[in-house]
Amino acid sequence: MRLPGSGGAQAAFLPGTASGCIDAPGGALRLVLCLPDEPPPPAGYALIVAPDAGFTFGTLRDVVRLQTGARADTGLPATIVAGLGYPTPDWVDMHRRTTDLTGPASSGPGRAATLRFLEHDLLPALADAYRLDPERRMLLGHSFGGYFALRALADRPGLFSHVVASSPSIWVDPEAVFAGLDALRPPRPVCLMLSAGDEEDAAIARARPGAPPDAERLARLQERHMVARARDAAARLAAVPGLDVRFRLFEGEGHGSVIPAMLSRAVGLLAETPAGPGTGSVPPDSR
Repeated sequence: MRLPGSGGAQAAFLPGTASGCIDAPGGALRLVLCLPDEPPPPAGYALIVAPDAGFTFGTLRDVVRLQTGARADTGLPATIVAGLGYPTPDWVDMHRRTTDLTGPASSGPGRAATLRFLEHDLLPALADAYRLDPERRMLLGHSFGGYFALRALADRPGLFSHVVASSPSIWVDPEAVFAGLDALRPPRPVCLMLSAGDEEDAAIARARPGAPPDAERLARLQERHMVARARDAAARLAAVPGLDVRFRLFEGEGHGSVIPAMLSRAVGLLAETPAGPGTGSVPPDSR
């Protein structure tokens, strides 16, 4: 018996998915789509744009197919996922990812060019191909993608109705992030979720059982202040008119393991309609 994956077996096909390469400012990107089985609801499909496809798309696809549409008992609308990765076997290219999501123009086309590409190329192309609900359009990023999501919210505050910044790498340029957030005045209400895993904080980072503490890792975590900066961003944004903000801290999760739990909560955010000006935030960690 020949087992799958051996002797030239073909790669698995995932129902409801499509994939191909597209041109972007920094070079070719792999666009991976998760498409609903049912026709669009009257308002159109919800949309999630995920710039971290190499880390999030597989789980995000499953969460969306389980939680949305007619087969789910959640009330969430049928949703398209547009994941962006790279034309590599695992869809990850750390050099380009760094440049595309955080980099200044001097390091390549950079973060601003990526945001312009989303606004002027990808989103219009998706809107031409599918009927989309403009009130259910989410940008969901993790790590560098979370940093990108916060900067995108500050630079184009009306582009997405829902924004998720998971474990955002604010440490890349905290002054620019907080300056942009402090000046933020969205032209329409926006739902925003910031989140992190509690083991991303150096104060409670644990070594593996039986292993000595990793001094270099602890020092790096302490310098980055992942949890504290995400919580601070949520607190600052609570006072911004038009933002409906919540902060979630996931117990027992690190920078990678937090992704599945975060994605489940993030998709559920699409059920919420952004409230009007002066909404503020729920208390940190309360829901």
